[in-house]
Amino acid sequence: MNKRDKKKRFRKRLLKRSKQTAKQAAGNQNNQEDSHCLYQKALDEIYNNQVTAKEKYLNHHAVLLHFCNGCGTEFYGRPANMLGKDHERHKCSMPYGDSRGNQFLSISTTNKVRKKKAEVTSDRFYEMVVNDYTPQEISKQLDIALPLVKDYFKTEGLL
Repeated sequence: MNKRDKKKRFRKRLLKRSKQTAKQAAGNQNNQEDSHCLYQKALDEIYNNQVTAKEKYLNHHAVLLHFCNGCGTEFYGRPANMLGKDHERHKCSMPYGDSRGNQFLSISTTNKVRKKKAEVTSDRFYEMVVNDYTPQEISKQLDIALPLVKDYFKTEGLL
């Protein structure tokens, strides 16, 4: 086999493949339209025609933009979540996900548990002053700025 024969054979294969991919692309486009219609019908069944997909359905993992007529919000969601378990579905007027499809559980963005500060009462402060606590101990226990405590001690003539 010489080089010319190899080139001819390669060109034939290339033409054959390009024809096959053109047919598949046309078939895939029809399949995508059909799958989008099926997805929209499934949404209509679950959400009573309230939620519509604003982007074409690709697969159940792709993140799509949706619109809810009930609460008037646009949100991102995966088709698998939208049609899946009850806790993954859209709930009107709830914060619902970002562009990557992650869902928010609440409105707050911080997960830190804040400690409640003990109320600083003047009675507790004066009690500590009378019982000869140092300014450092008072500021630490009552969670008050040290310069404030030192200023009080200076004005009373205790330092």
